[in-house]
Amino acid sequence: MMSTVPGHIPRPGRKEPLFAALFCALFIFASITAAGQESSLSLRPVGGGYYQLTFLTLEDSIPDAGILLIEMDDNPAIFGELEITCDSVSVVRVDAQLAYKADDRGAAEEIKDLIQLSFEPGEKDLSLSLVIDNELRSAFKKNRPRADIQITVPVGTRVEIDAPYLQLTSTGPVGGLTVRESYQPVEISGADGHLNISAVNTRVSVENLTGSFEISNSNGKIILTDITVTDLRSSALRSASARTENNDISLTRYTGPMNFHVTRGTIRGRSVTLTGRKSTLRNSGGVIDIRFDDVAHSARLQVRNSFEDVRLRFKEDISATFSLTAREDGTIDLRNIPHRVDKVTEQKFEAIAGEGLAQVRVTTRHGGDIFITGHR
Repeated sequence: MMSTVPGHIPRPGRKEPLFAALFCALFIFASITAAGQESSLSLRPVGGGYYQLTFLTLEDSIPDAGILLIEMDDNPAIFGELEITCDSVSVVRVDAQLAYKADDRGAAEEIKDLIQLSFEPGEKDLSLSLVIDNELRSAFKKNRPRADIQITVPVGTRVEIDAPYLQLTSTGPVGGLTVRESYQPVEISGADGHLNISAVNTRVSVENLTGSFEISNSNGKIILTDITVTDLRSSALRSASARTENNDISLTRYTGPMNFHVTRGTIRGRSVTLTGRKSTLRNSGGVIDIRFDDVAHSARLQVRNSFEDVRLRFKEDISATFSLTAREDGTIDLRNIPHRVDKVTEQKFEAIAGEGLAQVRVTTRHGGDIFITGHR
């Protein structure tokens, strides 16, 4: 069964894209209305020719361990903010506002009736979608609406979002989160599951995650803080994967395997505990600088860099086999870690520290140096 409701959302005084607002409105309507129900709307001017449409709080149930699907029409683009909070509730709760520009009150009322938020429950999901009448597309491209949406979901809910122009903030133990090609900042805190995030020209920040992640960003920074990777995907390739270009990956208090790839940026980490059987760090045109607090005996780490240095710091009592190769005039420096030399050539240095249980392989090219240092 499906229910639809006219939609709208804005914040007073803001002149940001109306589309964001529309998206939010749609999302809200879908989650809140039971079949056949509609929410009353209030419409008021907020200055600058904009009108704010506010929905009453909407609520609806979601199947156990279900998926909340949020889909926004991106023609025209909807800008604004989407806030998701995971809490000890039994229903999905949505509060939303939409702001859009109109010539007068009468025109604003007509526009309101051309926006619909649609909600369609499925056996395993709750789907939210926003529908904007074709008559509005041209006007909304010129004077974009802005949406502000706040959604509360039950603990363990998986959320899938297709809203590229909404800034996303997610707080609490969602059971997993998928974000498809976001052009606005993404901030996630407290998730407990798998994250699959695609972003462009923006920042992705994840903290207090217990689970796994696949993050792809272009021209944007990736920040990972207080992360514990549980190998839900059976390999580092999918359990802990992050990629960006022309920007950096930053780690703080991180435990797990790593599969990180950067081009023309840096990879920097502090308080890192390496686990997992396979980890890979790759870069070209930027420093790799990681301080490890611990390395599991079963860990396998491969590091490759071009044009820039690799700096790795390990506990001085690490048990590992080091295979270090610096091509094209690079240098190798291993110090403050008790070791015995196994093999030395013009470009390669192999050594064993302790029992040699973990494996660390580092290769640099085009003048990049290798620095391996012990710390207490």
